[in-house]
Amino acid sequence: MTSGNTGSTLIMAEIDLPKHRSLLLFIAISVATFFQQSAPAMLWDAEVYLRGSVALISGGNIYVDGGLDLRGAWSPIVYSPAAAVNHIIGRSGYGEGLFVFVLLQNAVLVGAISTLLLPALMRLWFPRNSTSLIVCATIGYFVLRNFAPYSLMDTWAIALVLLAVCLIERRGFASLFFAGLAIGVGVNLRPSYLLTAVVITVITVVSLRYRGLLMIVGLVVAQTPQIVVNWFVNGRMTPFPVSLAGVSGNRAVWTLFTIRYDTIAYRPFAEGAQLFCDPAMVRVALSELPPSRSDLVMVFVTNPLQSGWFFIEKLGAMLLWPVTVPYFEWIPVLNLLFGVVIVLITVLGISGLMLTRTKSPALSLPRVAALVVIGGVLVNLVLFHTETRYAIPLVLIGVAGIAGLAGHCASHGIRRRDIRGGLPTAIVVLAVAVLLSVSGHQGLQHANSCPSEESLKNAEVRP
Repeated sequence: MTSGNTGSTLIMAEIDLPKHRSLLLFIAISVATFFQQSAPAMLWDAEVYLRGSVALISGGNIYVDGGLDLRGAWSPIVYSPAAAVNHIIGRSGYGEGLFVFVLLQNAVLVGAISTLLLPALMRLWFPRNSTSLIVCATIGYFVLRNFAPYSLMDTWAIALVLLAVCLIERRGFASLFFAGLAIGVGVNLRPSYLLTAVVITVITVVSLRYRGLLMIVGLVVAQTPQIVVNWFVNGRMTPFPVSLAGVSGNRAVWTLFTIRYDTIAYRPFAEGAQLFCDPAMVRVALSELPPSRSDLVMVFVTNPLQSGWFFIEKLGAMLLWPVTVPYFEWIPVLNLLFGVVIVLITVLGISGLMLTRTKSPALSLPRVAALVVIGGVLVNLVLFHTETRYAIPLVLIGVAGIAGLAGHCASHGIRRRDIRGGLPTAIVVLAVAVLLSVSGHQGLQHANSCPSEESLKNAEVRP
């Protein structure tokens, strides 16, 4: 009898242990992320987002300061907690003290993603254990810590999208409503997730029928602030920033040949943009300049060899993060080493999710939703010119996969039968990682291959 009670106690302790470890890991990751240098300044997008938050708290012109003609109405709200704390302690306004609170707020986000969100995402494929929790926290911190000093929207947006994916698993009425709300806010912050959000919502409604309609309700409610802003400021009833379509159209041609776009030398002074372009696709663009995105796709289709390699270069370069991500500095060796690690995390992690046999259903609704997120990033890769920040969804899903594999190996060991396709599949996955690393590195050697504005204008007027 005693031994039975002891066994039950041990089982309960094992069940409770992950909860305590999650809390301790959350605190540790948040503190570790916070104890780094705050940004010396906020520039470009980061500055506009933060000035919008300051205006929201201090009563300024939110629409102008926050650039809401181009950015989502939710964007000033994101960093309003940091602006509010800065205002309460008497540091009202825009300055270095505010940047410390931005770092603090983002540190909490990094801790929450690494110790709560990613383990929840991982559980869609693998059981959670102590090993997987520690790996999620450690690698999550490794890939996200550099984003914490800056008031950018990328990490917040994908966190909301992945939260929606995890909420779908619960299938309750409230969970589905908040899933729609989360993914709707994510789209407002980062409109490139629009197609992803629509597809996830459609498959949820098809799968869950009338319950899935609550996700649509949440998605619509999330667009209310944007619609209200557009109506009262511009007299237009639209769920998107009024200038967004024009900016997107103006940049369409650059999608045809740009391998990666970077913002360079954030510290100590701003130096502007760095573009890497594929020479072969530049020649195609100057001879077949597409007037629209539909024509852009046709150019890719009619030039399969050049465009095929171009897309491999773009994906590799998008994952080959510089050590100073989300900004870029010329540190060749460290950038290459850091980037290769990110490529390996992403490729091995996502492959592990898709190729490892587990007891849970292979095509459950939340798993399909997660795969839609991956597919959405790849579609955007074709339609838009990329930055390293655009790869965050792939990297975070890869982190969840690596953690799941580590936990699986710790519990069951490495068994060939657990991998679909066995050793040949593992070899192919490693080959893909090598290919993306090499192609990305090669693509980033073309720093001076982009066409001039004059040459593009000449191509536009050519009969």
